[in-house]
Amino acid sequence: HAARTAATLPWTYGDVARRVLGRSFERVVNAALVFTQFGFCVAYLIFLSQTLRELLLSPSAPVWRFVLIPLPILLPLGMLRSVRSLAPFSNLANIALLAGFFAILTYILLNLRHQHSLPSRTPPPLSSLPIFVGEMTSALEGIALVVPIEGSMTDRTRFRFVLRCALVLMLLVLMPMGVLGWLTFGDDINAIIINNISGSAVVDVLKVALCVGILFTYPLQIAPVMHAIDKMMHGVFA
Repeated sequence: HAARTAATLPWTYGDVARRVLGRSFERVVNAALVFTQFGFCVAYLIFLSQTLRELLLSPSAPVWRFVLIPLPILLPLGMLRSVRSLAPFSNLANIALLAGFFAILTYILLNLRHQHSLPSRTPPPLSSLPIFVGEMTSALEGIALVVPIEGSMTDRTRFRFVLRCALVLMLLVLMPMGVLGWLTFGDDINAIIINNISGSAVVDVLKVALCVGILFTYPLQIAPVMHAIDKMMHGVFA
């Protein structure tokens, strides 16, 4: 790994597939990448639009109108091709998301209560299976960025260490939130945990912080999609 040079390292998952399995599989991998990452980005837009509608106190307004609000920021940032150039926006997103995480965790700890009854042991209906699969897939939304981030590093020999640190940090963030969130809210917990917190000015500030975090995470998530589409279009019109 350490001996490979910048010229020989694959930059995208499509490059990896082409070198291992040929150009046909590169197209398959790029199509799958576009499908999954674009779905994650759509989920971001849904969260942003619904949260903006709540903040602007317009429950009767169509959600699609609020999708248009962040577009002037998302469109130019989505055109950036270098993952390294997105680092400042990613840092801003991380700060906003960490602030939201600690605020929610503080609320949970202050309102922690013992659940006197266990959740229902009745098997969930099959109709909920697509939601489960979607949630589990969304947990892997950053997987498409592993190879591009490695390709953008100056010292790629440290990538494995950086990746392990990121995975450990993710575990330390997600596990307490999941366990303590269920202990606090029980079966009434929402898919978006902030919806379990009663309304106040603090909650509105928290929602704004999360919107900022999602807003500036979006360009990083859409970058693999843009790279894959570029390669597809180049293959069609070259």
